[in-house]
Amino acid sequence: MAELINIFRSVICRHTHCRWCNGVPNFPLPPAIAKYVNEMDYRQLFDALAVRLDGARAENTASTINFIIDEGNGVSASRYIRLKNAVLAHREGQAASADLVVKLSRPVLEQLVAGALSPGDAIDKNLLDTRGDVAALRKLFALLDPYSYWFPIVTPATKRMPGDGL
Repeated sequence: MAELINIFRSVICRHTHCRWCNGVPNFPLPPAIAKYVNEMDYRQLFDALAVRLDGARAENTASTINFIIDEGNGVSASRYIRLKNAVLAHREGQAASADLVVKLSRPVLEQLVAGALSPGDAIDKNLLDTRGDVAALRKLFALLDPYSYWFPIVTPATKRMPGDGL
C-alpha cells in the first residue's frame, strides 16, 4: 500500500499546491462548510445541530439552553433549544426557565455548529459567556454525531449470494 501511495504522489502530486500529497486533509473548518455555515440563518444553524442528535443516546436527557447571539453593532438575536424525548427543538426567543444561558458571537456559533470548535475549547478561550449549568452544553454536544467532511459518496455494491431471496 505504501508503494502505491508513493507512486500516486510521484505521478499525480507534482504540484506543490496539491492537497492530497500529505494524505487526506484534516481541515478544522473545511472551506466548503465555512461557506455554507456563513450563509445559514439561525433556524438553519440550529437545524444543523438537531439533525446530528443521536436519539438513542439522548433518550433520557432533558435540558433547555438559551442562546443570545451577538451580531455586532449592538444587535443580537435570541434562540433557545430544548432537548426532550430524544428530540432537539429550537425556537426564536428565550425560554422562561433554562438550565443555561449562553452569550456568544455569530462566528463562534458557526464554529460550534461546524465542529471546528468544541464547547470546552470555547469556554477555555473565553469565547462564551455562560450563566447556569455549563454541563448542559457539554452534554448536548457530546450527544451529537460527529460531522465528517470526508465520506464515501459512492460505495461498492455488496456481492449477493445465491439464496439471498433477492
